[in-house]
Amino acid sequence: MKYGPDDTQEFVKNLPLKKLEPFLGKLEFVSVSVDPLGKNREEVGTWPNWWVEVLATQKDGTKLRYSMLFDHLKGDLIGLSIVPATPYKAPETKR
Repeated sequence: MKYGPDDTQEFVKNLPLKKLEPFLGKLEFVSVSVDPLGKNREEVGTWPNWWVEVLATQKDGTKLRYSMLFDHLKGDLIGLSIVPATPYKAPETKR
């Protein structure tokens, strides 16, 4: 295993964000998290899952949020999805 749950700094340092920019746009690192190992220790072979969130600036200036899943064995990108924007809802006013 290349990246265990205590290897966050090393993992983030080696993220291939520059390699992904030609495909996704200019990337800005937002966060990283590791799935906790359940008490029942199920699926140890696929643990830990590394989740990374980034903002990608498009050519027109809009930003998309991506969630990325990285392999713990080599640090390879194995999943990518766009995080849908949450519509703004104005607070209700009392009359």
